[in-house]
Amino acid sequence: ELLNALVAHNIIEHQWKCFVAKPEEPNKRTLQGVVGKVVGRIFHDPKIPFDFDAFDEGVPKVADKLLMMNLYQELSWENLQADIRAAASEGCKAIFIDPITVLTNGVPSADANTLLQKFAQGLSQMAMNLGLIVHIFCHLKSPDAGPPHERGGEVQSYQFAGSRAMMRACNAMIG
Repeated sequence: ELLNALVAHNIIEHQWKCFVAKPEEPNKRTLQGVVGKVVGRIFHDPKIPFDFDAFDEGVPKVADKLLMMNLYQELSWENLQADIRAAASEGCKAIFIDPITVLTNGVPSADANTLLQKFAQGLSQMAMNLGLIVHIFCHLKSPDAGPPHERGGEVQSYQFAGSRAMMRACNAMIG
């Protein structure tokens, strides 16, 4: 929901093109979420009647500013780099990747942090060189002690998946 709100805000308030890579979500659901934020409706919940008029009103507001890739459960750093460069060449100013942990699917734990370090450093360089704002999202590891995050447990930077890489390359981490 936060990602959809940020994308909608950048499109409506700043008139920016946004590139969204959500490999754990079909593009149809991403479109519903972003358009829903633009028009103040919920389009993805089957328990809520679908408001076709509101959807038809919202789609044109984002259609030429929302770029998505059909990535369902497929994400590699090599392909993502090319997709980000292509999005930047199309005028995208904001990039959203959720979650980065898909990059490490099938990668041994010993190699995952190295991959995420390469990713975070490369992404940081691309953002600077291409004049982009990049938002990356990841899963949180469970706290070692105390209540879980869902029940008010404090979030520590080391609990972000790929945290070592992100602590060096990201300007801010919010959990």
